[in-house]
Amino acid sequence: HAALSLALVSAWRTVDAVAAAQRAVALEPSNWRHLFRLGHACWGDARLKAASRTLSLYPEFAFGHFATAMVHVARGHLARAEAVLHEGVSIQQRQAGQLARFPALGLHWLLGAIRLAQEDAAGAREAFDRELRLADPHRLYGREYAMHAHYGRGAAWLREGRADEAVDAFASALALYPDHA
Repeated sequence: HAALSLALVSAWRTVDAVAAAQRAVALEPSNWRHLFRLGHACWGDARLKAASRTLSLYPEFAFGHFATAMVHVARGHLARAEAVLHEGVSIQQRQAGQLARFPALGLHWLLGAIRLAQEDAAGAREAFDRELRLADPHRLYGREYAMHAHYGRGAAWLREGRADEAVDAFASALALYPDHA
């Protein structure tokens, strides 16, 4: 049921995905993977509850913090999202350079995006640079987060009126994915 939920989310059949994940949780309520997939399938308070339960069972799963922060960002609660991300970033930092079963990526990128939204271009670039240092292109989603971190750096440079640096950052992103829009 949990695997079905993941497939249904990918097909944008979220109502069915939530039902499948709820069934998985009902069958194995202490399986953190099922709870995370439930949170992945749903949104709002339901996602926050599922992420909280996931983290209570597996505190080193940084993506639980990422999922929680996404809801806070969508609600415009950027300070709360940033606080949640800092919790996840500490996990991401501990996992850096280790063979972790579920290595975290993207938390620094999202933190950079939040700082950019708060008009802190220098702080955003710093966060994007940290993501770039961790986003090994051979890890799952490593190239994607590296690309997005380069795009974020470009946007930060543009905010500061530094077009040449922005062009270089955007070119670095396109070097990873030449056909990306």
